[in-house]
Amino acid sequence: MRSAHPHIDLLLQHALGEVSGARLEELEAHLLNCDSCGARLHEFETLLWQYRRAPAPRPPEQLLANLLEAQAAARRPAGTRVKHLLGRALAWAAIFVAGFLLGRGRGDIPA
Repeated sequence: MRSAHPHIDLLLQHALGEVSGARLEELEAHLLNCDSCGARLHEFETLLWQYRRAPAPRPPEQLLANLLEAQAAARRPAGTRVKHLLGRALAWAAIFVAGFLLGRGRGDIPA
């Protein structure tokens, strides 16, 4: 490997097991001779180990109830819009039927 230290991202990729081939061989050769890079790699590995062992966070107890309430509230306006449109359609239908029936009585529309 070059005399310069590897980029910190490469050390993290190594800790995650994402380095392979010639690049891995170069990095491991550098790590054998560089205590500071080895220490940094060890820090990453320790953090990853702790992260993987940590229990999954539990959502707050009220979260499900809050989500269900928000979903119900989001649905309410849509339901009232449908009722409003249905009411308007029925009103227009009633006007049409009334006009038709009134027109029949005047003799304008053949029976």
